[in-house]
Amino acid sequence: MDAEQTAQSNFIVTITLLIYYSLYASPFYISCCVSERFRKQLVYVLVNIWLNRWRQWINRLNNSQIGPNIEMRDNEHLNRIRKDLVEFDSIR
Repeated sequence: MDAEQTAQSNFIVTITLLIYYSLYASPFYISCCVSERFRKQLVYVLVNIWLNRWRQWINRLNNSQIGPNIEMRDNEHLNRIRKDLVEFDSIR
């Protein structure tokens, strides 16, 4: 094969993979655009759960008896999000 044919076949493979993966990714993006509850739950999972796990992991790496642990500083914001989720669930 010459360079042009290789480039064309690589392009076709790339487009095919793009279409293949978009079939599985599109429901996620549609849910993010349409559902307010899904967006709130996504923010909750990403911020509260994964960020806290990441901070705990960092604390284990920096386990020092002198330095303090990294803690959530904006508890009011998190409590407000939790309250909104509870109110939203009670409306349903």
